[in-house]
Amino acid sequence: MIYLMKQSTSKILGAFDTIALAKQFLVSYGITDHTPYLYLRRIEDMSYISRVCYVDSVCVYNNKNYWLTESHSILDDYASHEVIDFFGEAVNQSRYEIEMNNNCMRLNNVYTPADEVAYNVKVGFEFISLFRQECITSDLDSQSGMGIAQATMNLIPLVMTGSFDEARIVLRVTPRDDFLTEQRMVKYEQLLAAADVITYMG
Repeated sequence: MIYLMKQSTSKILGAFDTIALAKQFLVSYGITDHTPYLYLRRIEDMSYISRVCYVDSVCVYNNKNYWLTESHSILDDYASHEVIDFFGEAVNQSRYEIEMNNNCMRLNNVYTPADEVAYNVKVGFEFISLFRQECITSDLDSQSGMGIAQATMNLIPLVMTGSFDEARIVLRVTPRDDFLTEQRMVKYEQLLAAADVITYMG
């Protein structure tokens, strides 16, 4: 499936079986300059879509407001901005734009409470994938993998079900250790807060 998106607004204009059909759609409206439009294909074989976490020290991880309304603003002078991923690595402009387009595409499909829950669940699984990658690639010092599993056993199910508000509460009371440091736990809490699209009542 090909999704047609207007770059200036990050709005999805339609879904088509081929790029040719998407172009025909534009032509049918008298649009001959296709430069302002992107043809996107949904990525199904990745464990996560986005891992951009901070832009100029502000947490933007899967944040609906940022990706739909602000993400384009840094493109013209990208080199003057600091963009950091989940692992603390700098993000080049090419990767940023790929994640921006994919984030815009899927966030454009979040309308109803059911969409909000489904989005949180999807991002929750992606968060766990990144968390596991961080466990594997980090020096655990005196902490074992089983110790981390036990320390996060109440947290992981909440994240996987998209219950980010509750997960953040559990994060605050989870004991710190050589791997689950205060700095790392604050980062996790910021990421879940930024990604949460659920509209809470009261």
